[in-house]
Amino acid sequence: AADPTNAELRRDLATAWYIVTVICEPIKRYDEGIASMQKAVAIYEALTISDPTNMDNYSDLANGCTRLSSMQEQRGNLTSAVSVLHKALEYRQKILTINPASPSTRIGIADQLFTLAGLNHRMATGARSVTQKKAYIREALNHYQRCLEIRTGLDNDGAVAMSTLDDVKREIALCELAVKKQRKE
Repeated sequence: AADPTNAELRRDLATAWYIVTVICEPIKRYDEGIASMQKAVAIYEALTISDPTNMDNYSDLANGCTRLSSMQEQRGNLTSAVSVLHKALEYRQKILTINPASPSTRIGIADQLFTLAGLNHRMATGARSVTQKKAYIREALNHYQRCLEIRTGLDNDGAVAMSTLDDVKREIALCELAVKKQRKE
């Protein structure tokens, strides 16, 4: 792994850091898990720069960011969790530009949007001002609606179960209720 030109060794090192995070998460060693995943993500980022058409590199990077976001969320740092999840979404969208027909990538994007929406919804509950609450709720609603569009397209292609669409629609309804409630305040 000392040879920066050896992509295979660098990928192995990133995978090792990823595994450390997977081990740390269930035993609630979040700080160590976050530090390990940050190292893995940095290596995955370097790999995508050195080979920008390699979907596996972007997939590893998106998965690493998703795991890092989850750890940040468990640590209570929702702002960082949202920021890192936006990066994961960006990387999944990059994969889609390389392989537009990939249903698994579209599912991954829809999942990221669903998670982002949920985080924004949670942030709205902790917001101090009405303006901030409204902004988080609007953001959540936007993510849920984009997720619904993707999931509906996937359902039309036979790639997703209807129950998943129902989950998204339920969350949209909750956001719309929150928006209506905020208008009354």
